[in-house]
Amino acid sequence: MLGADTKDHVPPKSLFATEKQRLTLPAHKKCNNEFAEDEEYFRDINVNQAAALKMKNVDTIIEKIARSWEDKGRNRFKKIMTTAEPVNVKLSSGEITKYIKIKPDPEKLKKIAIKIARGVIYNDTGVITHQSNYSSFYLPITEVTKVRSRDKEELFWKAMGQESCLHSIYGPHFGARRIYLLSEKQNGVYTVTCMMSLILGSAFYVVIMHFLQDEIKNKELEIFIPSS
Repeated sequence: MLGADTKDHVPPKSLFATEKQRLTLPAHKKCNNEFAEDEEYFRDINVNQAAALKMKNVDTIIEKIARSWEDKGRNRFKKIMTTAEPVNVKLSSGEITKYIKIKPDPEKLKKIAIKIARGVIYNDTGVITHQSNYSSFYLPITEVTKVRSRDKEELFWKAMGQESCLHSIYGPHFGARRIYLLSEKQNGVYTVTCMMSLILGSAFYVVIMHFLQDEIKNKELEIFIPSS
């Protein structure tokens, strides 16, 4: 990456209690610093929601978050709690549990999800993509099965069901599944569409990105032609 002066972890290091199989990519320190506060917010929201859903392997990170809220993250905690309200949640086991529901800032969360997707795509292809060129939407992890069943005929869900998808696990409850599809030739140039599902703790993101085939530096990358 031209002008890189530091390294970045994808997904962010703060999301994990121990060393896991993360990507380490070249980055710009200035850009990293601009994302730092939103990455902490992303961690605070998703890890606490994961704990509320009784997902495993989050206790140590919860302790880290609690310590940060007592120190530099105190103002972040106050902002988060201004949206809090008590609710009952039914777990997959049928058990009813009480927890505090907050209304997160969807733009901040999407910003970090797209940053992670950009890192995954760069690692796969060598293409430097831009934050503003992605389309993305969020699903609570508890809603994914229902939505996938309802929309199973849509291209995205069909693509995610292909054995040819790339699949990476970065740690408990963190992974990326994606496929690269060749789009129709326009103005003499082929474009490639990356369709990606990101599992990030308690959140599931659908991410779609388009870029020129000629930009791909990894010539061994498999690109598929979608069936009609």
